[in-house]
Amino acid sequence: MSVWAQGGSGANTPFTTIEAESGALAGGATAVSLTVTNPPPNVSSPAMEASGRAYVQLTATGQSVSWTNPVANATALNVRFCIPDGAAGGGTTATLDLYINGVFRQAVTMSSAQAWVYESNIAANGMSNTPGTGLYPHVFFDETHFFITGAPVASGSTIMLKRDAANTASFYYIDCVDVEAPPAPLAQPANSLSITSYGAVGDGVTDCTTAIKNCISAAQTAGKSVWIPSGTFVITAPISESGVTIAGAGMWYSEINKQPGSGGSDKISVWGGGIQDLFIDTNATTRSADYGIIASGGTGLLVQRVWLQHTGAAIWVAGTNGTVRDCRIANSWADGINLNNGNASVGNNLTATNNFVRGSGDDCIAIFSNNKYAGSTNMDQISVTNNTVVAPWWADGIRIAGGQDITVANNYIADSVTNRGLIVGIYGADGFPLVSSTVNNNTIVRCGGSAYLYALAIGGTSTQPVAANVHDNLILDSPYEAVHVGNETTLTFGPNNVIDTVGITGIEISSGSNGTGSFTSNIFDNIQSGQTAFINNAPTTFTATQQAEALQFEAESMTIPNYSGPDYRLLTDPLLNDGQGAILDSTAVGNYLTFLAPNIAAGTYDVKVRVKRINTRGIWQLAVGTAANFSGTKNNVGSPVDDYSAGQQFTTIDLGTWTPGTTSDKWFRFTITGKNASSTGYTECFDYIRLTPQ
Repeated sequence: MSVWAQGGSGANTPFTTIEAESGALAGGATAVSLTVTNPPPNVSSPAMEASGRAYVQLTATGQSVSWTNPVANATALNVRFCIPDGAAGGGTTATLDLYINGVFRQAVTMSSAQAWVYESNIAANGMSNTPGTGLYPHVFFDETHFFITGAPVASGSTIMLKRDAANTASFYYIDCVDVEAPPAPLAQPANSLSITSYGAVGDGVTDCTTAIKNCISAAQTAGKSVWIPSGTFVITAPISESGVTIAGAGMWYSEINKQPGSGGSDKISVWGGGIQDLFIDTNATTRSADYGIIASGGTGLLVQRVWLQHTGAAIWVAGTNGTVRDCRIANSWADGINLNNGNASVGNNLTATNNFVRGSGDDCIAIFSNNKYAGSTNMDQISVTNNTVVAPWWADGIRIAGGQDITVANNYIADSVTNRGLIVGIYGADGFPLVSSTVNNNTIVRCGGSAYLYALAIGGTSTQPVAANVHDNLILDSPYEAVHVGNETTLTFGPNNVIDTVGITGIEISSGSNGTGSFTSNIFDNIQSGQTAFINNAPTTFTATQQAEALQFEAESMTIPNYSGPDYRLLTDPLLNDGQGAILDSTAVGNYLTFLAPNIAAGTYDVKVRVKRINTRGIWQLAVGTAANFSGTKNNVGSPVDDYSAGQQFTTIDLGTWTPGTTSDKWFRFTITGKNASSTGYTECFDYIRLTPQ
């Protein structure tokens, strides 16, 4: 990640996620990473749906993957995994063995009964549970969480998942592991009524629907809260509350398990009040699943510290002054969190903050301002902040669909499969316009999917225009297009948006679009030959103004056409931008290292170079010229630079302006001209070259 970027880090979670592919592989285990193709594939794959676009496969006895535990006294794990479907669908069940410091602790049970649905192509979002001719699988991964048998696991210990002889699945794909030390269960609060006093039994079998309804009714009458103790409490029909808080002993201890009949409803409806410290799961195997928690109106709702898995839309909230915070959502069949204005209702002053959503079957988090029903009003003062959303297998990471005074800030968005990482727009013909919005300090990583190739999309329609202020975001490793600007857009883009590494285009204004856009003081990093930083395909209908849009070239990614000296090499250092730089192992005056910057347009640029300084550095001079005729066109830029420092320093040097007269590939040659008397060598370390049009 770029050290100078402004992107957000997302949610502060009680667990630490380790990507499986970062672990140590043994016994022949292998890591599988997604190979990006253009055009993208028409069918899904485990690598497309994995977080980080990679996973580890264990396909034979003795294979394993292990990691160093980063959590003090860890007692629990959550594993994101894939095992085979049944031959006729319906899933399979198998175990995988867990070892701590090489000692067996337990067999971890895994099931694919709530994964593996089938579709005709990746744009169809098919929901068949049965494989068949012409159908292709998707929704490969599920999650299982459990307490670790035995003593807490000290930080620095080795956690290993190993396929032993007793582990009978034909393959195990491990995507990631969440490591955690959950606190002790909460005690029943004062002024509360326990559902067990009304006949509920937490055995995971007994139908507790009536008992929970009766407890809620009594609590509403008495002005008390509802207590759900440790245990698994089954419901088979909807339950509802109005103005009551439903609280559990913690998401690792108190579970509501929803088991409706075929096509039945089992949603938890809330109107004001609150729900907290619970785990909610279902037996759903397709998108026909009912809502997890739904608030169709009311005021002052608080949903906090709730973990939901396998529901339809997990948390669906309308009304006023509602908050969803510190929640954890996995494998929802529809939206993770949807803030909306309901059916003929309102949606004002709603907040989703510090939530973690992974593997959703629709938008991970959505703002949905609906104008379909009489009496609806545009949503107002909606905030989506400090959330982490990862690997939605359908739709978008975060979606803004209409509203006014909308804020989406400090979120981490990664690995969208079919759609965009973040869309700033409207909800089709039935949506309200987006009157005003601010999108800032978000990080969008590896987004832009097979159906929509954009990491960030912005646009509306002639009757539902979009207004957006987008600044200080990091858009990183977009496999196709980083930013796509569509119709009827009034856009302020900048300052300080960073577009770092794209497959095709940094920013594209779509052909036929109407609108205006100001693009100011942004940075395009790692734009390679054949790629485009900025293109306006609607120059007569969309007015775009650019100012101080910088091109940045990472030394470790640039082509090096030639050098003089013993060698050059890459250096890995977390304080270098993108974590790497290029070193010239120079030993004498006259040694040089040449970088190629592709397709630099004619004009005047301010030239900056970031370096790593230590006590072995020399003095260098930069010369720039055309790649085709360097010796005939080269000109020195700036004065010689002494990179000696007694201690480590990372410094950005402003070399002044440079004015190429033609558009072409350019060579940037750094030549050693001497060294400081205190230096012990002539080496150099270059981080990046930044060109800012003047």
